[in-house]
Amino acid sequence: MDSRRPGLTRGPDILHRQMPLGGEETGFQGLNVVYARFERSEPFTFQVFQGFDSLRVLTYSASIPMTVRMLNLFNTVECVFGYEGVLADFSTILAFQKDLEERLLVAVKSLDDERKAFILERVTAGQARFFVVKDAIAHSKIYLLEGREKKRVVVGSANLSERAFSGKQAETLLVFDDERAWRHYEHEYQVVRRQASNEIVLPGLDRVEVPLEDIPVVRETERSPAGMTLYVNSDVTAAEVPAIVRKVERLAENYQDVTKTLVKPKGGRIEITPRVMGNIVQLVKSHRGRGDEPQEQSWLSVYPDSRKVILSGKEIDLAAAPEGVASDVACLVEYFENFNRGFLGNVAQHQKDYFMFMSWFYMAPFICDLRNNAVVNDRFIFDYPMFAILFGKSNSGKTSLIQTLMMSMFGQWSFVDKANFTGSNLRGLLATKKRFPVVFDDVDRDRFVRHGSDIVKDETFVIEEYPPFVLSMNADRHSFSTEIIKRCLMLYTNASLPENVPTTRELYESVSRIRKGISTALYREYLRRVLERLAKDGIPSDMLRFSSEILTSIFAEHHKGNLPPWCAIARIVDYQSKKYERIQMDLRKLYETNRSIWEIRREEVIIRIPQTERSLQRDVPDWILRPGSKAGQLVLDRRALEEFLGLSFRRWWFPFRKARV
Repeated sequence: MDSRRPGLTRGPDILHRQMPLGGEETGFQGLNVVYARFERSEPFTFQVFQGFDSLRVLTYSASIPMTVRMLNLFNTVECVFGYEGVLADFSTILAFQKDLEERLLVAVKSLDDERKAFILERVTAGQARFFVVKDAIAHSKIYLLEGREKKRVVVGSANLSERAFSGKQAETLLVFDDERAWRHYEHEYQVVRRQASNEIVLPGLDRVEVPLEDIPVVRETERSPAGMTLYVNSDVTAAEVPAIVRKVERLAENYQDVTKTLVKPKGGRIEITPRVMGNIVQLVKSHRGRGDEPQEQSWLSVYPDSRKVILSGKEIDLAAAPEGVASDVACLVEYFENFNRGFLGNVAQHQKDYFMFMSWFYMAPFICDLRNNAVVNDRFIFDYPMFAILFGKSNSGKTSLIQTLMMSMFGQWSFVDKANFTGSNLRGLLATKKRFPVVFDDVDRDRFVRHGSDIVKDETFVIEEYPPFVLSMNADRHSFSTEIIKRCLMLYTNASLPENVPTTRELYESVSRIRKGISTALYREYLRRVLERLAKDGIPSDMLRFSSEILTSIFAEHHKGNLPPWCAIARIVDYQSKKYERIQMDLRKLYETNRSIWEIRREEVIIRIPQTERSLQRDVPDWILRPGSKAGQLVLDRRALEEFLGLSFRRWWFPFRKARV
């Protein structure tokens, strides 16, 4: 073991190495300043990487798909993956290496057969090698390119990721084509590569997850008679918490109870022997066998380039048999038609709304792509709601609908305990579930507003894969602010089943039979068509129309007779125009029945709201409000209000105009 390697501390913006006596011999040189001369600047293209045979990368964080892309560009590729967070203890080292190896494994499995075989041949021949850091060590982003007659170094802020190289975010790359720069950065790369990393050996592609004993740091420790010394930042906390860091932190919790008793940092170092490592592996496996270790939740990944979908490590077969699709269509038609058997209220609208939700829910795993595209290209992100909320009366079938649709999508349904609906848990779920829908049932409004509002309103984050959220709750129409309404798919359930009706038992048995008979064939066919159309047409401007067109076409092909009225194409603009129907109706009625509380001025309208109508104040859209509004009094922009209500206050009724949304 090398006891002379430096410990590390972390300042607010950079990691600094503490240089112990003899540290110069380790190759670490502390914080360096490189003097360079400016020559020119130009937009990035991949021509920077052309004309070279090999690539070596040292990156603080990496996108696995971009790593795979580089494997296609060079004869040999070597990549050292770093960590965005703080390696503060051994459980974090284990969790980070496990997560990275599994992400790399899934990315390779997602490739088409020809590319997969090509990359595996490279790995087998030693032309593609991967390493992962095992120490709390700082490093730059370094790209070392070599050809027969030239060498090039690229450094800067851009990590090895699709976002960084997209040209759509602020990044800087510096290019050096001289020998002195090559020697300097090649030495810096070798120091980390040799002394602070473990090599990743890809396990068999048939595996769903990487077992603990195959994690690189575990394998290396058990092969070394003397064990190894690891360096951690045991006295600091992370300044930033990116998505991958959150995922690793949650996974690290599974190992902490075991590792903290067997390995403790001393002066920023962890001394670990093969015997101790063996004990850790056995204890973790033993705890998992007894159910003490939380099982990782289901996750979903989609790879549009290869048109592959991975569910919890297993590829979904998108080749669905037509008879299976027809059977699923029949099941769902029966399910929706059940609302005509005993439900009271506007049943026809109820069915249409639930089919609209189905169109959103089936498309929900692609919402991260739609929203990321909207953020990067400054498009109207409200067209792609990340949250869907089914609310309204009890006994309206909200929970049953979600369960049935999840069965048709994944062959199982799973809800997250509503007690876990907290801000920190929601952020953690964003990082760990990838595209798998996160569903909370029967969440009360106050908990949602208190813990969910910040995430609903966050329109800036861009994570490669993150999940949609679905909530069901019993709440009235006046329960949500305009800020929430315009950002979510809000569907009020206005039909319900009375208690103790004779058909209740029959409906329950029908739903039970449907769930037992339904398969995932319809959804697999749906996914196949979605990926096909995305490859052909790109990101849709109207996700509801895109999804409902595919669904209705599948239903039409496999349903005998005419399609039911509820199985119709939905559009996001139709939904958005309906969001404020209730408040529009209430304000019109209030104007018609109680003119005395209205004061019409040249530029504004003042409404003195009676105590019995105070809930109206929550529902009025914010673009209509003017300064001076307070409890019991609304001050509204006259022109905006007239447009919103489709009337003119200069005369009683004006031909209805489409309300602004």
